[in-house]
Amino acid sequence: MKYDGKVAIYAAGAGNRGGTGVYTQRLLAGFAGAGLDWVVPLGSECRGTFSRAYRDFVSIPIAARGFSVVHLPSFAGSVPPGVETVVTVHDLAFLANPGWFPFVRRHYYRLLFPRIARSAGRIIADSAFTAGEVVRLLGISEDRVRPVYLSHGSPRRDELSDFRGSRGITGDYAVCTCTLEPRKNIAALLEAWRLLRNSRPGSTLVIIGRWGWGKPELKHALGNTPGVVWTGPLSRRMLNSAVAQAKFLVYPSLYEGFGLPPLEAAALGVPSVLGPALSLREIYGSVARFSEGDPSSLALAMLDQFDSHPSSDDLIGFAASFSELKMALDTAEVYRECLS
Repeated sequence: MKYDGKVAIYAAGAGNRGGTGVYTQRLLAGFAGAGLDWVVPLGSECRGTFSRAYRDFVSIPIAARGFSVVHLPSFAGSVPPGVETVVTVHDLAFLANPGWFPFVRRHYYRLLFPRIARSAGRIIADSAFTAGEVVRLLGISEDRVRPVYLSHGSPRRDELSDFRGSRGITGDYAVCTCTLEPRKNIAALLEAWRLLRNSRPGSTLVIIGRWGWGKPELKHALGNTPGVVWTGPLSRRMLNSAVAQAKFLVYPSLYEGFGLPPLEAAALGVPSVLGPALSLREIYGSVARFSEGDPSSLALAMLDQFDSHPSSDDLIGFAASFSELKMALDTAEVYRECLS
């Protein structure tokens, strides 16, 4: 595809290891793989509040002049007047359930995100569920919203490290990967693991991810629940190794825009036990085992998964349809709408 008008994508966050950074990295890789040289990344990582504010509100708008469309993949940045905007909405948990977020964070989100989204010509949503939330919670007409699924990043088994050996883990283990915050439902998972350990005393639950926010007693429980190992954040290679060597991934989240960890697990041939978030059922309904998110149903679902033997090839085949190339091409179609 070739267009006279060029698209600038705000890529300053591509260097961070969070979900929006991974999304931006994979989107840029997809554009490169598709040969879409009319999509130009703008911005670079910088430190310090003043430096970031200057980049977001001064240098990026100046650099974006002359482009036909600017894409904000994570709400950061700003757009010069007269330039069409595309904004990606990853989820609207801060509006759906504000109590999951600290006071300052939720009010910052509620002040900033709706204004940016409502000013955009097109909204890209991670799922049909999130597209519906954009309409329901932001009052944006559905003809401006386009669902575009995320990608798994094509992990390779021949590039994996030895997570099990590095941690001295023997026997079967389940893995959970996420930033630890209330909607991820980790307290219920820990209680479910206590119930499960009565039947499988030699098993281990590995929880990978940084502490986000939540009750202090949960942080204490992470380090003091028998059979639970909390690693904190890991490198991408070691994270993939931890998932690839697990019996299954458990992701008990209550609310998601997409829910990327189960897709990354499927790309490695690893099945998942999931929570009640509606987007998870939308995307993984055909390949995952689900729970209601309470400790009892989580424990039962995990016990069933320990005893099952799903096809790795089927999971890898499922994940293959969520490629970086497809995500980039679907996103480019949204740009095309703005440029036409």
